[in-house]
Amino acid sequence: MGHMENFLFDLTATQPSQEGKYHGGGQYAKKVFYAMAASSYFNNWTVYALYNSKAELEKGIELIVQNTGIKLIDTQSPDLLQQLKQIKFGRFYSALPSHLVVSLSLDCKFYGTVHGLRILETPMPFHAIKYCSGLKETVMCFLKTLLNSYVEKKFYKHYKYLIEKSDLITVSEHTKYSIMSYFPAVNNVKVFYSPDVTELAELTPDAESQAFNQNNYFLIVSGNRWIKNGLRGAIALDNLFTERPEVTQKVIITGISDTSIYLKHLKNKDRFIFYKYVSEILLKKLYQNAFALMYISVNEGFGYPPLEAMKMGVPVIASPFTSITEICGDGALYTDPYSIHEIKNRILQLNQPSVYQTQKEKGYLQYQRILKRQEDDLQKLIEHVLN
Repeated sequence: MGHMENFLFDLTATQPSQEGKYHGGGQYAKKVFYAMAASSYFNNWTVYALYNSKAELEKGIELIVQNTGIKLIDTQSPDLLQQLKQIKFGRFYSALPSHLVVSLSLDCKFYGTVHGLRILETPMPFHAIKYCSGLKETVMCFLKTLLNSYVEKKFYKHYKYLIEKSDLITVSEHTKYSIMSYFPAVNNVKVFYSPDVTELAELTPDAESQAFNQNNYFLIVSGNRWIKNGLRGAIALDNLFTERPEVTQKVIITGISDTSIYLKHLKNKDRFIFYKYVSEILLKKLYQNAFALMYISVNEGFGYPPLEAMKMGVPVIASPFTSITEICGDGALYTDPYSIHEIKNRILQLNQPSVYQTQKEKGYLQYQRILKRQEDDLQKLIEHVLN
C-alpha cells in the first residue's frame, strides 16, 4: 500500500446492547477487534473507530485505543455525518451493522457481518408473551406479535440495503444459505465461523463467584429471551422432578429479573435457582460445574453456549434448528424444542451413565473440531477485511 489509508472500525458493536452486557454479537465484535489490533495488517492503516459515549467501553478495548492511537468518533455527536464525510475512508467494518451504521452510507468499501436472519426466519410467536413482566411489557409484546409482517418488511429492507451496500460476511453455512434463500440475487457471501470467545473474559473474581458452590444442575442461559426457549426446558425438568425421584438435579437459570415468569409455571420451586446478571467469571463457573446445558433455542445464527459447555466436558441437550446442528454436530442430544415430552425423553436419556459419558466425550471432540475452523477463519476474516 503506497500511502496510509483510513480504516473505520465500528466499536459500538462491542458495547452493551438491549440483549445485555454480554451477548454473542458483542463477544464476536470484541474478539475480531482484538485480533485485528494484533495483526500486522493493522499497521497499514490510519484507524478510526465509532463508539457510543453513553455506553460502556471495555477497559481492554480502551487500552488498545490509547496504545495504538486509534481516533474515536462519537455516534452521539450532532455532526456525526459531517465528521465522517470530512475523512476519506478506504474501508469500514462492522461486526454487527445497526440501522445507524448502515444508514451512514459512507463512500468507501463496507464490510459487514450478518450473524443471522432471526426476525425473518422466526417471527415472534404469541408464546413470547409468557416471558413478559408487567402489563406494559405484555402489551408491547402482544402488539409486536400482531405487527410481525410489518417488522419482517422493515428488517427485510434493512438486510436488503445492507447486502447491496456491503462485502458480506457471515458466521455459518446455515446463515449463508438463509441469505441466499431470502435474497435470490445474492451469490457472493463469505463464511468465516464466529471466533472462539471462551478465553475472552476479563476474569476478575467477585464475591458472588467466590461464594458459588453449586453442582449437579441443569444450566439454562438467557432465560429471559423467548427465542432461547428456556421456559419449556424448565417445565420439562419440573415435570420430571414430580414424576421421577431419580432425577435429582437442580436448575440454574440466568438472565432473570422477574422470577415469577418461571415460578408461576413450576411446582418444585425450591429446585430452581435464578440469576439476573452474572459476571463473566461466574458464568464460566456455571458452565464448569453444570451437569448439562439445556440449549433448546429456536433460532441461532451460530450459537456460542453449546461450545462453552462442550469445552468443559459438559453434555448438551439442544434444538436441531437453524445453525445448531452445524455447530454441535454429533456432540449434542437433539430434541424437538416445542415438545415437552421429547425434552423429558432426552433428559431421561442423559441421566443414564453410559449415555452421559458418551455425550461428554463427543461434545469435547466436537468443540475441538469447531475450534480448529474458528482459528483458521479468524485469520482469513482479518486478511479479507484489512489486506
